[in-house]
Amino acid sequence: MAKTCCVFKCNSRSHDRHGKKINQGVRFFRFPTWKKSVDKRVSELTKRRRMEWIAAVRRKDISFDSIPAHKVVCSRHFHEGKPAYEMYDCHYDWVPSLHLGHDEVKKTHPERFNRRRKRQLAAAERICSGAGYAQNAICSDQFITHKKAEMYDDNNPDWAPTVNMGYPRRQPLESQYQPVKRCDKQVNTDAASTLLLLSKVKVESEDSYEKNDGDCLSGVNVKLEDPPEEKRASSSSQTDTTGSLLDAVFSELQQLRTENLMLKQELKSSLNRFEAETFQGNDEKVRFFTGLTSYTLLMALFSYLEPFLPKSSIQKFPMMMMALMRLRLNLSYTFLAFLFNVHHSTVSNIVSKMIDIMYVRLKPLVIWPDRDTLQKSMPIVFQRLFKTKCAMIIHCFEVLIDKPSNTKARAATWSSQKQHNTVKFLLGVTPQGVISYISRSWGGQVSDEHMTNNCGILDHISPGDIVLADKVFDVQSNTGSFSPDLKIPAFIKEQSHLSPLDTECARKLALVRFPIERAVSIVKRKYTILNGTLQVALLMCRDGDLPEVDKITHICCSLVNLCEPAVSN
Repeated sequence: MAKTCCVFKCNSRSHDRHGKKINQGVRFFRFPTWKKSVDKRVSELTKRRRMEWIAAVRRKDISFDSIPAHKVVCSRHFHEGKPAYEMYDCHYDWVPSLHLGHDEVKKTHPERFNRRRKRQLAAAERICSGAGYAQNAICSDQFITHKKAEMYDDNNPDWAPTVNMGYPRRQPLESQYQPVKRCDKQVNTDAASTLLLLSKVKVESEDSYEKNDGDCLSGVNVKLEDPPEEKRASSSSQTDTTGSLLDAVFSELQQLRTENLMLKQELKSSLNRFEAETFQGNDEKVRFFTGLTSYTLLMALFSYLEPFLPKSSIQKFPMMMMALMRLRLNLSYTFLAFLFNVHHSTVSNIVSKMIDIMYVRLKPLVIWPDRDTLQKSMPIVFQRLFKTKCAMIIHCFEVLIDKPSNTKARAATWSSQKQHNTVKFLLGVTPQGVISYISRSWGGQVSDEHMTNNCGILDHISPGDIVLADKVFDVQSNTGSFSPDLKIPAFIKEQSHLSPLDTECARKLALVRFPIERAVSIVKRKYTILNGTLQVALLMCRDGDLPEVDKITHICCSLVNLCEPAVSN
């Protein structure tokens, strides 16, 4: 990648306009970063250095929070051809100072830095030679207590050598020093790290005590003397204070451990709330989320679909649950994304693939029964009223859709009955309450008669079969001599009352009307996605395939057939 110096009026480049590398011995350096997560002094020093670099370059497109990666400074702006070490802030190359294109930043002078460095080295040599010690050695005579203090105890006068230094210096008074407890210097440390450290120290101390108990005093004659009264009182109060502090710390440690364990359990339960084990023995939960009647039926469906499910970031059972919950509860993709802790696009892709798979695998569940099977399992109420000739109950239902942007599509899907844009399906239900036929989707403007005559359902009906309907269907014109015996409710129209024959027919239909309505409407009641308003994108055909709304309706009807029939004997 070609690099160009960002300093004003600097023409240093790493490559020419033809992309050939230029060997001029020029190096390029990025702006220093602000190290926020380290020591406070290092953080402040790196922050100041970054600000001074920006001030030296003086470009309007460079700010402290926004420095593009391609903005670099070449070696021509440093005395030694490279920046100094970041902690060496007094160095003349700590900030670029040469050929900056302006006079607002003064040029640094290496001579002044070298003279200052020589003076410091000479002073150090005089101190070491005057005291008679080795150049890099510091003995105990240079400390008040003849030993150096611990690193954390910076208030101790022996934190640095102060005695016999070879030059006049104010000696700190030992009486002004108050010993600093270790716990006071660690107040600002991380609470969790401190508690874990104390827990580890406590365990180690207890183990060492149990290991060495009884051996530490063996063979040693120890003479115990009573300490003075003042020391006894101070030591006892200090012990009480330390003991109460440790009790409070370990109590907080135990509370944090308990809270951590509870949060882990909540996280695990939230991630596994839709696993198979969470539905076991809870048929009510299965009915609510899937519409299926039992856990056994749910696992049978999963075992049937599992070999065909695609690989994804989530497991296969939650994938199936995601699709079933989409159909059953009409949940949005965004809600499912939050519920399963995945991205919105992941939910959309999984549900789309699951609908394709479930449509292919569950399509054989909607099948037209042969005549012998239909007659043998005919409910008693149908046998008494229509003998064994009743073959089918037909019903048209509509699903609301969004208003299409295309004018022709908007007119073709407008339903005068619903006063909304819809798509229409024709269902064929056997007297046993099993859905045996589903037509393709039609526009809401199409009449029921036209749909019945052209959807293909009449090809499955034999001559003499009785077909029940709750509307006026004219199926005589296109079927000729093979037309079925259509039974529909009688209407008064212009008459004052019904004839005796119509009254008897209406009475017979009323006996089976409730089971008919229940068998037809159970699809929309169980799977509420058909009660909502579907997107227009679900009506689009992909590569000559069926629209997704047709697949969704077919899957819902297949799942209804898996459950107990709506009509009983």
